[in-house]
Amino acid sequence: MSLSNRIEQAKDGTRVIGLDNAGIWKQLNCAPYLFHHALANHPLFDIPRLLKLAMGVIDRGDPTKFGLRIEGDAKFNSAPLQDRLLQAIRRVEEGGIWFKLSSLEELDRDYDHILRKMIGEVEDLTGLRLRHDIGWSGITVFVASRNMVTPYHFDNEMNFLFQIRGEKDVRLFDPQNRFVLTENEIERFYAGNPMAGIYRDEALEWSTLFHLTPGTAVHHPPLAPHIVTNGDNVSVSVSFGYALAPELYRARIYQANFCLRLLGFQPLPPGNSRFRDKLKHRTFEMLAKSNPTSHDELMYSGMNRLKAPFRVAKQMIRRTNNP
Repeated sequence: MSLSNRIEQAKDGTRVIGLDNAGIWKQLNCAPYLFHHALANHPLFDIPRLLKLAMGVIDRGDPTKFGLRIEGDAKFNSAPLQDRLLQAIRRVEEGGIWFKLSSLEELDRDYDHILRKMIGEVEDLTGLRLRHDIGWSGITVFVASRNMVTPYHFDNEMNFLFQIRGEKDVRLFDPQNRFVLTENEIERFYAGNPMAGIYRDEALEWSTLFHLTPGTAVHHPPLAPHIVTNGDNVSVSVSFGYALAPELYRARIYQANFCLRLLGFQPLPPGNSRFRDKLKHRTFEMLAKSNPTSHDELMYSGMNRLKAPFRVAKQMIRRTNNP
């Protein structure tokens, strides 16, 4: 079957999410779980097609949609981004390569269709009005060489990680356990530190290991810390993520708490005072951009505006000390 025919089939008839165990969807946002999907080895996620998209992103000068790293090669890492990307694709089978491409739904309508289809199917399975409540949604693809490890971290949004090619292990930790994930770590994350999570061996008992093969996917609840370990193979995985209004509300409370803690206060975590939560949320809502154009603007524009005067002051001090 041709590429165009397979894409049209995914558009018109084939479900994205399997129906083998519909009952697991009652755990959405509360606990991780494994399910099946129909995107294994799908042509939209072939590496040459992804390379073409990535080259287009680089040519347009939009590096925020692209991430790339290679282990142990200083010469490679100092090369221009376009050259690094071409080399990475050629060397991904050799090892030590990891790259991601974000916001695929903005780059090609075919990805936007799959994103909308997947969200619609989750709505059907859960009975939730996701499309009404979603503040942001997007697709990110990850390509990694064998045995690559994605370090311990967590994300704001809820996430579905679909395995397209190869195999990997995903260890997910309980985000509700405050030994696993402390209030301070969450505050630092929402203040702009994506690696605020601190791994502890003792927290392993509050984690679950999922083995992903092509055609399987795992649901990540919001803020669930995780470690991803690639198998002895090249892996292609796709993340379907979205953030709902409650996640944005919570994020702004934590941003306010971060600032209050810097001032010497001991702020209450979200959920302890409705009045204080509303006041904190409203403060950062007023600081945030009214029409955000990206997930980062939606989540962090208020905090970035608050930080701006301090960044300017630091630059002035630096220039004064180094005339």
